[in-house]
Amino acid sequence: MIRAVLRLPASLTARLALAYGAATVAILVAVGTYLASALAAQLQDRDESELVSEVLLVRHLLREVGSEAEIRTDTHRFADLALGHEGLILLVRGSGGEPLVTLNPRHEPVPVLPVLPAAATPDKSQLHTWYPRNGVASRGISALGQLGDSERVVEIVVLRDAGYRVALMKAYQTQMLWATLCGAAVAAGLGYLLARRGLRPLRRMAEDASAVTMSRLATRLDAGQAPTELRALVGALNDMLARLEDGFQRLSEFSADLAHDFRTPISNLIGQTQVTLGHRRPVQEYENLLESNLEEYERLARMIENMLSRTCCSSRAQTMPRWR
Repeated sequence: MIRAVLRLPASLTARLALAYGAATVAILVAVGTYLASALAAQLQDRDESELVSEVLLVRHLLREVGSEAEIRTDTHRFADLALGHEGLILLVRGSGGEPLVTLNPRHEPVPVLPVLPAAATPDKSQLHTWYPRNGVASRGISALGQLGDSERVVEIVVLRDAGYRVALMKAYQTQMLWATLCGAAVAAGLGYLLARRGLRPLRRMAEDASAVTMSRLATRLDAGQAPTELRALVGALNDMLARLEDGFQRLSEFSADLAHDFRTPISNLIGQTQVTLGHRRPVQEYENLLESNLEEYERLARMIENMLSRTCCSSRAQTMPRWR
């Protein structure tokens, strides 16, 4: 059952079309896999860069306020930082740990992260991994920010839920799958047309070969019009036709010689028998006729035996392997 399903079609054109389609699928899958991994790496790198940038922006805004109370009354300035950043979570905590700014639309649990000092410049190497409720590994950072020109600091927590990135990659992979299937179908169709066009000389050779008959053994296939890959085949077919023509010529000559050799003894047998049977004759003449006929029969038997011997020897010579 499985072998019947996996059996290749008998048509060479169909096989080439399937080969084109399979090669296209392999290429598109390889290219799509590479592009997907490159896109995922670029998105992750962009998210990590945005996390570092958010910390720097919040620090800059904190330099413009003088107290924690001012942060509570002007939270929209910090909320604007999250616009256009899907999955971004921003928290600003006071010195006592109380929330001053909370931008967490999905109410994700906020992890406890190591806090970067206010004098340290954040970079990607200081990001930490955390897991939201969807279980997707995400990145976040916690750092201190200075209020105005004072020595007071608040804690800044910036997190990015990577669930949106997973959903984006799934949509991208679905589109790549459909693009691969459509590309394979188009490649198979074009491959079928190209293969059919490319095999046209082979069909022309078949038509020329079918025109060869017993009376047209001198016909030869045109090697000049054949592609380079088929010229060896055309040459082999022409050699075969030459051997067939030579064999039929020899067979015709052998048939003529055989008819000539048989004609004399048979004519003798017929003539002697007709003369003897023309009148009633003594028994002795009939015996003489039978003895004469017997000699002719033995002559015919020797001729047939010689012909059979030559035919067997010729057949053995033709069937012997040719060592190169």
